[in-house]
Amino acid sequence: MSELSGPISCLSTATGRTGIRTWVVGTIGSGIGYGIVCLVCFQCLFFLSKSMVSSKEQRMQNMVLMLYAVAMLVLSTMAIAANATITWDGILGSTCFQLKEMDPFSVLGPVGSAAFVLTNWAADGILIWRSVAIYQGCEKVIYRYGSRSLITVLFCYTLAEGIVLIVQAALGSEVVQFGPISYVAVSMSLNVLITAMIVGRIWYFRRISIAAFGSKKEKRLISIISMLLESAALIILVDLFYLIPFMSRSLVLIIPLQCIVYVQCIAPLMIIQRIALQKAWTRKELPVLPRDEKQLELA
Repeated sequence: MSELSGPISCLSTATGRTGIRTWVVGTIGSGIGYGIVCLVCFQCLFFLSKSMVSSKEQRMQNMVLMLYAVAMLVLSTMAIAANATITWDGILGSTCFQLKEMDPFSVLGPVGSAAFVLTNWAADGILIWRSVAIYQGCEKVIYRYGSRSLITVLFCYTLAEGIVLIVQAALGSEVVQFGPISYVAVSMSLNVLITAMIVGRIWYFRRISIAAFGSKKEKRLISIISMLLESAALIILVDLFYLIPFMSRSLVLIIPLQCIVYVQCIAPLMIIQRIALQKAWTRKELPVLPRDEKQLELA
C-alpha cells in the first residue's frame, strides 16, 4: 500500500472493485455506528436528567456527564459529516486524496482526524477517571509509583502525538513516520492497562464480597466486571482491527478507520449509561475492607 488513490473513483482506478467495496462497507459501518451513538447518548441524557433531584454533588456529576455525552455526539456528528463529504466528492466531484503508506488518517480528512483524536482522549479520560475512583485510598507502592506513573506517561504521549496528528491533518503536511500506528498502539496499551487494573481490583472486592454478602452480591460484581471489560474491549478490538491491516498494508484498514470514532464514543457512553441507571457500585453496597483499604466508589 505504498500509494493508493481514493476515495471511490480513485480507489477504483488503483485497486478495482476491492477498493470500492471496502470503502462502501466502511461507510455503512460508520452510519450504523453513528446511529448507535445517537441512541445511547439520548438514553444517557434521559436517565441522567431523571436523577438530577439527588444531592448537590450528584447533580454536579450528572451535569458534567451530560456535557460529556453531548460533546461525544457532536464529535461523532463531525466525523459522519466529514465521511459523507469525502464520499460525495469521490462519487460526483473531482476531489481525490492520497492514502499514503504512513498516513492512513488521510481517509478521515482534517475534520475526521480531529474528531478521532478528541474522542480517543475522551474515551481514555473516562477510563482513567474510573480507575482513579476504584483505587481511591489505595496506598500500595506498585499502584502509587508504578501503574499510576505508567498511565500518566502513556496518556501524556497520546496527548502530544494527538496534537501533532491534528496539526498535520489541518495543514496537509507529511505525517511523521510511524506516528499514526504508534498513537493507536500506545492508546490501546493504555486501555489494556486500565482495564486490567479495574478488573483486578473488582476481583479483589469479589473475594471480600462473597464472605460478607454471599453469592448474590458476587453476581452483581461479575456484572460490573463484564461491563468494564466489554466497554474497553470494544475499543481494543477495533484498534487491533486497525493495526493488523496496517502492518500487512491492506485496504481493509479503511473499515476500522471509518468506524473507530463511533466506537470511541459508544464505549464510554455505555459506562455513563450504567452510572445513570445506578447500576455502578456505591459505597453503601460494599463490604467492610481491611484497614489499609477504603471502600470502593464507582459512582
